[in-house]
Amino acid sequence: MSTQWGLNENTLYYTLSTIAQALAGAFAVLAAFVLFRLPAVDRAIQEGKHLLRYHDDVVPYVKSWAALKESGWKGVDQLFRIIPGWHHPPGMRQTCEAAFEAYRAWPDMTTEIRSALSVTAGDIGFCLVALAFTPIIAKASLFGWAVLAVAVGAALVSLWLYRRLILAVLRRSE
Repeated sequence: MSTQWGLNENTLYYTLSTIAQALAGAFAVLAAFVLFRLPAVDRAIQEGKHLLRYHDDVVPYVKSWAALKESGWKGVDQLFRIIPGWHHPPGMRQTCEAAFEAYRAWPDMTTEIRSALSVTAGDIGFCLVALAFTPIIAKASLFGWAVLAVAVGAALVSLWLYRRLILAVLRRSE
């Protein structure tokens, strides 16, 4: 039973429970999606490194990798062009461009997933703790509404962060 401003205990309990379950499920699907993409990003970086190490006798790897990280293909091309008689092997440009894009994508993707995980885990934890105190929280009308507002607000922030993460991953997979 609820008062004019109070919360129904069952409604509060099921709302908090649903938020925790929905976020856990949504984050699991999202994490699988992102973790499926991360190996491809890492592979592109490793292929670029391997290619530049292979040509270490022409341009030292340390210099060529630094040029790639800083300027992408343009920087690598400038380093190799100064070598008399040098011709880029087939696929070098594509490999370097893919490595550069992947190198730039990695921090964005890992930052986005950490942010989403932090807010999601915090909200799930908050909901689980609040579930244990549902009878008390429901009776304290203003406190009950505040708990509900925090849980729903954090869930909305989590969904917004999921969107950002998905966009970061899709932006880098084109």
